[in-house]
Amino acid sequence: VGDKIYQQEVAMAGGKPYTAGSRYTATMAGEWTECEQMKMTVRMDDTNGIGFNIPFPTGYAVPANTVVDWGDNSSSVIPQGTETTSNDAFNHTYSQAGAYTITITSGKATTKQQILPMNFFSNRTGNNNAKKLVSMDTPLLNMDTRKLSDLFRNCSNLATIPDELFDKNTTATDFEFCFQRCSTLKAIPEGLFNNNTNVTSFASCFQYCSNLAKIPDGLFNKNTAVTDFKYCFNDCSLKAIPKGLFDKNTAATSFFACFFGCSNLAEIPDGLFNKNTAVTDFGYCFYDCNTLKAIPNGLFDNNTNVTSFASCFQYCSSLAAIPDGLFDNNTNVTSFAGCFKACSSLAAIPDRLFDNNTNVTSFNDCFYDCNTLAAIPKGLFDKNLAATDFGYCFGRCNTLAAIPEGLFDKNLAATNFSNCFYNCTKVKLNKNIFSTDGNYSRFKDKNMNFRYCFKAGNSAIDPGEAPELWKYDKGSATWNTSDCFGNARFTNKDGYTDEVASAWGTLKD
Repeated sequence: VGDKIYQQEVAMAGGKPYTAGSRYTATMAGEWTECEQMKMTVRMDDTNGIGFNIPFPTGYAVPANTVVDWGDNSSSVIPQGTETTSNDAFNHTYSQAGAYTITITSGKATTKQQILPMNFFSNRTGNNNAKKLVSMDTPLLNMDTRKLSDLFRNCSNLATIPDELFDKNTTATDFEFCFQRCSTLKAIPEGLFNNNTNVTSFASCFQYCSNLAKIPDGLFNKNTAVTDFKYCFNDCSLKAIPKGLFDKNTAATSFFACFFGCSNLAEIPDGLFNKNTAVTDFGYCFYDCNTLKAIPNGLFDNNTNVTSFASCFQYCSSLAAIPDGLFDNNTNVTSFAGCFKACSSLAAIPDRLFDNNTNVTSFNDCFYDCNTLAAIPKGLFDKNLAATDFGYCFGRCNTLAAIPEGLFDKNLAATNFSNCFYNCTKVKLNKNIFSTDGNYSRFKDKNMNFRYCFKAGNSAIDPGEAPELWKYDKGSATWNTSDCFGNARFTNKDGYTDEVASAWGTLKD
């Protein structure tokens, strides 16, 4: 009737035999039930072809009597139990290019599985299906699956989705990569996931949605079981994050790369992670958010289980300051590797920034290429006795004027200082960087890496004195000293012979 399909089912005792080739008329006295439908619009063109395959998996039985209206005055009827194949009735070739609205009607109610699980990424991929989908016009029928991962992945022309798209798919637990590379999608409807209360992962859900500029308030409010938001909004065009976005997601453990590459993101709302006390990983969370100018005070105060801030703010080139005590409550952190790397507007480091982070093992790359950084606070690493890796830590900080005395004298576990002050072209060296009491045995019997540590690193105006590493006792250990002082300048050259230079690097005249 019109664009609707109705059905009525009547049980007949003992069944009813029919003769093939004959026509029968049935009189139905009961009530007719409207069958549920879903609609989507596809666009055919000469580039991607004029054939379309509904992306159901092959080799499965169709769960309900199904009718497909292809939107061109043709339709296919597929009885329940039909096994899907690569050339079945869910494939269609149009006569010409254009936009067509496909209607799928199922003979089962919402409480039952109505259709097989669709997947534009992995099912029937040989016909450019993903590129042909331009809109989902109604909610999906019930696919009775836990995995909605990859569902619309690579649907690069998908422009619109309805508010209640997933409302009938209440068993879903996995939305990983669901909209990845939907590069035309500009908006997320409010309440999109409201009925999906069993979800545990939104990892990479909107990754590479390069035109997505806004997140609706309360998007994840009903998804209290979620543990994973890694890469969720990676490389989106977001300008802001709604306040309280993750307030209901108290089970979340990972925000790894959540906003990675959101280059239009100008600010982080206060208290964004206040309720996420189970989080362990903020690695790469705001990586390359190069419009971000500030970090809110106390952003991580409640995240006491975090173990990694690796590259968290790397390439945030507009970030001008770090709040005092930013990491004071994060006592379980083991890695700050790359945390503020290439924050080229960062002018200062707060005193005692890492005092409470006594479990940290890596500061590799932590402030590398912070070329506006003028000074290092005295005692910055005094409490980080477990740290083993300071490789590249201040490399290419070419505005850095001095290194404080005893910067690393408490870090007796450290074995990697490779490139630590590489190309710090204005720095005044300090003889007591590694030891304030003249202890030339502090590295004895430890395999050390000093490669390029101070290479090209000295001010011609006031070069200062270098730590006399060439005089330190290495014991039985192996040291990499390649070009440690290559092209550097310092005043205490006593004992820096040609033989030493061949091992530690030739100085600048």
